Amino acid sequence: MTVIQFGYRDLKINFGIAALVSLLVLAVGWSIFLYNRVTGLRHDVLSGQTALQQMQVKDAELKNRLYQMMDTALSDSFIQTSGLVIDKTPTYASAGVIRSSLSQSTSL
Repeated sequence: MTVIQFGYRDLKINFGIAALVSLLVLAVGWSIFLYNRVTGLRHDVLSGQTALQQMQVKDAELKNRLYQMMDTALSDSFIQTSGLVIDKTPTYASAGVIRSSLSQSTSL
């Protein structure tokens, strides 16, 4: 009569094989997850670069418009037609003069 008994050695081999297969499945799943994350990050970086380039173009256009407006505002023809006078030697008020005038006006 033949009795089939699983030996202790067979259980170790089966457990080892099951552990290796499960590690392999986990490694494959983790590598797929990492690949998806890296691909997503690359896509985000590329879209960020295109958005940055578009903003740089808009910034250049706005600066160009600002400089054109400043050029027309500082042109001699605009100054003459608006009645402005260019002061060659402007005088500026210092902080001490302003404080003394304020203190004199409040003491009255």
